[in-house]
Amino acid sequence: YRYSIPLNPALPCAGSLLQQRQGLLIRLRQGPAQIGFGEAAPLPGFSVESLVECQQDLTYLANVWLNGTLDSTELSSTVSLSANFGLSCALHELDHGALCAEVNPDRSPLLQGDLSTLHSATPAPGTSVKLKLARHPLTDEIELVKGLLQQTPGLRFRVDCNQGWSLQQAQQFISAIPLTAI
Repeated sequence: YRYSIPLNPALPCAGSLLQQRQGLLIRLRQGPAQIGFGEAAPLPGFSVESLVECQQDLTYLANVWLNGTLDSTELSSTVSLSANFGLSCALHELDHGALCAEVNPDRSPLLQGDLSTLHSATPAPGTSVKLKLARHPLTDEIELVKGLLQQTPGLRFRVDCNQGWSLQQAQQFISAIPLTAI
C-alpha cells in the first residue's frame, strides 16, 4: 500500500522543505490469523533509493516470500535498505506479534530537536514525542532531552537520527538518558 501524508508544518530535510511524507506499507499474511506489517519510507535527501525503486524491491521480495524461497542473503544483498527494513519488520511481526503499540499522531508530536524546543514544547505527562536529533552537537542534544524530561517527567521519546550518529554517539546518548524515556 502506498501512502502520502501532508506535513503541517513542512519538515526541514536535506536543505529543502518536505511538504509530504511518502512511503509504503507491506502486509504479509500467513494462515488465517498471522499478519505482519512493515513500513518502507525512503527519505529524500538521505536514502539512496527512490520510493519507486523501493516499491519494486518490495514487490520482488514479496513474490520471493510467497514462493517460499526467501533467505537472509536475499534481504541483505539484493535490495534497498528501506525495502529490507520494511520486509524485515513484517516478517518479525509474523513470528512475534506487533513490534510496538499503536501510536496516536495527535499525542505524539514531532519536535525538531533544537534548543528552542525547551521553551516552545509543553507536552503532557505520559506523552510520547518523536524527536529529530543529530542536527546539533551531541552534548547539546543530551541536554535538550534532559531538559524536556525535567520539564515533563514521564515524557517518552521516539528518537530519529536519520543515520546521523555513529555507534559510539548512539551509545553515549543512551548511557546519558534514562532508558524508561526511550
